[in-house]
Amino acid sequence: MTTEIKRKLNVEVNGITIECAAQARVLDAINEAGFDVPTLCYDERTGPQGTCRMCLVEVEVEGKTQQVAACTAFASDGMQVATHSDEIVDYRKTILELLLSETSSPTACPKCISFKNANCTSCRTI
Repeated sequence: MTTEIKRKLNVEVNGITIECAAQARVLDAINEAGFDVPTLCYDERTGPQGTCRMCLVEVEVEGKTQQVAACTAFASDGMQVATHSDEIVDYRKTILELLLSETSSPTACPKCISFKNANCTSCRTI
């Protein structure tokens, strides 16, 4: 009997099924499907941290739904991901409001320190 290692996963993101690498994180699958989620603590140079919780998404695997940080959670075959449910969007807004309440300039983005940077996913959330 030969054990075959699966190199690709099928993941559904907001109704779009994509194929991603077996070791992909949920954030990678989301980006591959053409969607964005805000990330404050994630930096490609240092890897995922999962501390800001801005990339929180809902995932369903084998009928069980849970919320995970997309930057730290690994994708699994057959996983369904919802990036912008009302509950998740409200959660992200609350996190940003708390972060901005601690800054001297409550209208500046805490990630890119600018005002409405079109290339920053966090600015687009504000």
